[in-house]
Amino acid sequence: MSDYRSRLTVAQWFALSIGILVTVALAGVIAGVVALHQLTQARVLTADRINPAIATSLQLDAALLDEETGLRGYALTDDRAFLEPYARGRVAEPALRGDLRRLTHSTAAAHA
Repeated sequence: MSDYRSRLTVAQWFALSIGILVTVALAGVIAGVVALHQLTQARVLTADRINPAIATSLQLDAALLDEETGLRGYALTDDRAFLEPYARGRVAEPALRGDLRRLTHSTAAAHA
Protein backbone atom coordinates (compact mmCIF):
# COMPACT_ATOMS: atom_id res chain seq x y z
CA MET A 1 0.00 0.00 0.00
CA SER A 2 1.43 3.38 -1.01
CA ASP A 3 1.81 6.22 1.39
CA TYR A 4 -0.87 8.85 0.66
CA ARG A 5 1.26 11.72 2.03
CA SER A 6 4.01 11.22 -0.63
CA ARG A 7 1.66 11.98 -3.54
CA LEU A 8 1.28 15.50 -4.91
CA THR A 9 -2.10 17.13 -5.26
CA VAL A 10 -3.29 18.71 -8.49
CA ALA A 11 -2.61 22.16 -7.10
CA GLN A 12 0.92 21.13 -6.19
CA TRP A 13 1.52 19.68 -9.67
CA PHE A 14 0.20 22.88 -11.17
CA ALA A 15 2.46 25.01 -8.98
CA LEU A 16 5.44 22.81 -9.84
CA SER A 17 4.67 23.05 -13.57
CA ILE A 18 4.32 26.83 -13.38
CA GLY A 19 7.62 27.05 -11.49
CA ILE A 20 9.41 24.97 -14.13
CA LEU A 21 7.81 27.01 -16.93
CA VAL A 22 8.88 30.30 -15.31
CA THR A 23 12.42 28.97 -14.80
CA VAL A 24 12.71 27.88 -18.45
CA ALA A 25 11.27 31.20 -19.67
CA LEU A 26 13.66 33.16 -17.47
CA ALA A 27 16.62 31.14 -18.77
CA GLY A 28 15.46 31.86 -22.33
CA VAL A 29 15.22 35.59 -21.66
CA ILE A 30 18.70 35.64 -20.11
CA ALA A 31 20.14 33.70 -23.06
CA GLY A 32 18.45 36.13 -25.47
CA VAL A 33 19.84 39.18 -23.67
CA VAL A 34 23.35 37.71 -23.68
CA ALA A 35 23.10 36.85 -27.39
CA LEU A 36 21.79 40.33 -28.22
CA HIS A 37 24.66 41.94 -26.29
CA GLN A 38 27.23 39.83 -28.15
CA LEU A 39 25.60 40.67 -31.48
CA THR A 40 25.76 44.38 -30.65
CA GLN A 41 29.46 44.08 -29.77
CA ALA A 42 30.15 42.26 -33.05
CA ARG A 43 28.33 44.94 -35.04
CA VAL A 44 30.25 47.72 -33.30
CA LEU A 45 33.53 45.92 -33.99
CA THR A 46 32.58 45.53 -37.64
CA ALA A 47 31.45 49.13 -38.08
CA ASP A 48 34.24 50.79 -36.08
CA ARG A 49 37.24 48.63 -36.92
CA ILE A 50 36.85 45.94 -39.56
CA ASN A 51 35.12 47.96 -42.30
CA PRO A 52 37.54 50.91 -41.95
CA ALA A 53 40.48 48.46 -42.01
CA ILE A 54 39.17 46.93 -45.24
CA ALA A 55 38.75 50.37 -46.83
CA THR A 56 42.24 51.41 -45.70
CA SER A 57 43.78 48.21 -47.04
CA LEU A 58 42.15 48.87 -50.41
CA GLN A 59 43.54 52.42 -50.42
CA LEU A 60 46.98 51.07 -49.51
CA ASP A 61 46.73 48.55 -52.33
CA ALA A 62 45.91 51.39 -54.73
CA ALA A 63 48.89 53.43 -53.47
CA LEU A 64 51.24 50.49 -53.95
CA LEU A 65 49.81 49.89 -57.40
CA ASP A 66 50.43 53.56 -58.25
CA GLU A 67 54.05 53.16 -57.17
CA GLU A 68 54.49 50.02 -59.23
CA THR A 69 52.79 51.48 -62.29
CA GLY A 70 54.85 54.67 -62.11
CA LEU A 71 58.15 52.83 -61.81
CA ARG A 72 57.26 50.41 -64.56
CA GLY A 73 56.20 53.23 -66.90
CA TYR A 74 59.36 55.19 -66.17
CA ALA A 75 61.57 52.13 -66.63
CA LEU A 76 59.99 51.33 -69.98
CA THR A 77 59.84 54.85 -71.43
CA ASP A 78 62.37 56.92 -69.47
CA ASP A 79 59.58 59.55 -69.29
CA ARG A 80 59.54 61.38 -65.94
CA ALA A 81 55.78 61.95 -66.26
CA PHE A 82 55.34 58.32 -65.24
CA LEU A 83 56.96 59.07 -61.87
CA GLU A 84 53.98 61.19 -60.80
CA PRO A 85 51.87 58.13 -59.76
CA TYR A 86 54.95 56.75 -58.00
CA ALA A 87 55.38 59.95 -56.00
CA ARG A 88 51.67 60.07 -55.17
CA GLY A 89 51.81 56.49 -53.91
CA ARG A 90 54.96 57.15 -51.86
CA VAL A 91 53.27 60.09 -50.14
CA ALA A 92 50.08 58.16 -49.31
CA GLU A 93 51.68 54.86 -48.27
CA PRO A 94 53.11 55.72 -44.80
CA ALA A 95 49.89 57.27 -43.51
CA LEU A 96 47.81 54.39 -44.83
CA ARG A 97 50.17 51.82 -43.28
CA GLY A 98 49.91 53.64 -39.95
CA ASP A 99 46.12 53.77 -40.15
CA LEU A 100 45.93 50.09 -41.03
CA ARG A 101 48.31 49.16 -38.23
CA ARG A 102 46.25 51.19 -35.74
CA LEU A 103 42.97 49.65 -36.90
CA THR A 104 44.21 46.08 -36.93
CA HIS A 105 46.00 46.29 -33.60
CA SER A 106 43.02 47.83 -31.87
CA THR A 107 40.79 45.20 -33.54
CA ALA A 108 42.98 42.39 -32.26
CA ALA A 109 43.05 43.91 -28.76
CA ALA A 110 39.30 44.48 -28.71
CA HIS A 111 38.58 40.96 -29.92
CA ALA A 112 40.96 39.20 -27.52
